[in-house]
Amino acid sequence: MFVVRLKRPNEEFDFKTFDSAKAALARFRAAQKLLIDGRLEGCALFEARADDAESAVAMVNQGTATLIDSNLGSGAPPQTSARTA
Repeated sequence: MFVVRLKRPNEEFDFKTFDSAKAALARFRAAQKLLIDGRLEGCALFEARADDAESAVAMVNQGTATLIDSNLGSGAPPQTSARTA
């Protein structure tokens, strides 16, 4: 599964899961536009070798998912929850 992690100002991380890499990449690119507009502090795209959404998000939080791409806004401190590939 693929996971897009979003960070909005003054909110916790928001996770969106996808079975399709193409759909996840489209959501990640849309998030990048929100980042440019200042509506997001950061976004990241992960691949998690899991069969369900709950397990995929857990892998991201545990640092066992693969980070594919990441963008942080200028005001956001660097935050990682997964090892890079």
